[in-house]
Amino acid sequence: MQDHKVALVSLFVTNDIKKNFIRIKEAVEDAHKKGCELICFPECSLTGLVMTNDYEYDFGLAEKISGKATDGLSELARKYDVYIAIGLLERDGERLYDSALLFNNEGKIVLKYRRINPQWHRTDSPIFYSEGSELQSIHIPLGKVAFAICGDIFDEKVVAMIQNEKPDYLIVPLSRSCEKFSKEWWNNEEKGVYAQQIAKIGIESFLINSFESGFKWPSFGGTMVVSKDGSIIAETEPGAPSFLEFQCCRR
Repeated sequence: MQDHKVALVSLFVTNDIKKNFIRIKEAVEDAHKKGCELICFPECSLTGLVMTNDYEYDFGLAEKISGKATDGLSELARKYDVYIAIGLLERDGERLYDSALLFNNEGKIVLKYRRINPQWHRTDSPIFYSEGSELQSIHIPLGKVAFAICGDIFDEKVVAMIQNEKPDYLIVPLSRSCEKFSKEWWNNEEKGVYAQQIAKIGIESFLINSFESGFKWPSFGGTMVVSKDGSIIAETEPGAPSFLEFQCCRR
């Protein structure tokens, strides 16, 4: 078996795409220097997930695929010879999607996923806030990988799709927030809920949460690698941006 190094980056995310991209670029450069081949970022880490329920505002925040920002990510992957997994708020025509992309080391988008569980937006949101319907996987040097975004992993329909696809690794970008976050609550209560759910899915998973500030309910950061039996193999504490290096073997 060949070892591969993965980076999980709990990024400081705002609604300023240019500043987000600068932080993404710095993280990619750092991960490359440390020998990481796959770099995983959080949900909507390119655009932010402010979700004001103001369609015009959110539409202006969203990015086309492909567009200037995704072309920039493509160039980063190619320049540093790495795979990049990243979330963004996507616009396609009039519709908005909570999406994730995987760029290969040649800068090509080799996997695209749109969140299937609808709880990323309010129930009274305009009809243009949309969901995906497909879950696919792809073989990369690390093994067979697939995406599920945040609440997808608690959706029975999506869980069945993941299990049917049988990836070696599940990449789970998150933008998890809480009105009254504390490290004690996370470590003693909520973290175990996520680990138990990964055990139910039965796929080793990379969980990457964004870190925000200045919002009413900011996402609180943190990363985890959880084995298929629900054991937490590696993690970084929430409460600040973080960078986790993880060594794993090709399946």
